[in-house]
Amino acid sequence: MINQHSTLEGTAYYTSHSLVFLAPESYIPINELTMYFFTQSKELSRMSNGSLIYSDRPSMMSQKMYLDDKVDFIFSAVPDNSILFIDGPIIAGDVYTHMISRFPEFHERNIIPCFFVKNSESNMVVDNIEGVHGKFNSDLHWSYNVLKNGQRSCFFKYVDRKNDRNTKIFCYIKAFGVSPLRVEFYTASFEKYEKYIKNILDLAYYLLLVQGNPKNPQVRPIAIAETYARETLKLVN
Repeated sequence: MINQHSTLEGTAYYTSHSLVFLAPESYIPINELTMYFFTQSKELSRMSNGSLIYSDRPSMMSQKMYLDDKVDFIFSAVPDNSILFIDGPIIAGDVYTHMISRFPEFHERNIIPCFFVKNSESNMVVDNIEGVHGKFNSDLHWSYNVLKNGQRSCFFKYVDRKNDRNTKIFCYIKAFGVSPLRVEFYTASFEKYEKYIKNILDLAYYLLLVQGNPKNPQVRPIAIAETYARETLKLVN
């Protein structure tokens, strides 16, 4: 969760990273708050001894530092032998490579990362599958129309033609008669833990039903983490 504050001198980003453990009788949250101020003024940055971060591309720099903090936070807090539900896509923007570079460490610790995408304009399916090309506005539009409640699509594999390290396997899950969720696995994760994938998707659907909110179709641990993120942002003025 990010609060952005724009000023004449630059832009501040106040962020709460939230992680929730599912204990037998409760949710156990861990949150990390960060605050960065970016400016395109070298003079201000020099006068602040670096407390104000100089960047000629502050939006890009903020994204990179956000992702660096997010990945480091995950690795410091998630125990070994875990299923990890992450809000957002594997590959997005220009700074996603830091996440991809860490997947071998996930696997060494026997952590299975699963990514959930709620809103997306992706058209990888409708642009490349014969029979649906030109019929739908987006992949979400396609999956909403072809899936019944409680169904998921088949798996699709994406590989970047220029860099085969940028790859993922994904499917869509529909619940409540609303826009489906896209569930993504890094290809190496999917291949390593393939025998568990079906059970993980069954669990994800169960947690969608447990959350029970058609206005916010999200797996419950992520929805709970979002709530803690919003509330902890209020701790500091």
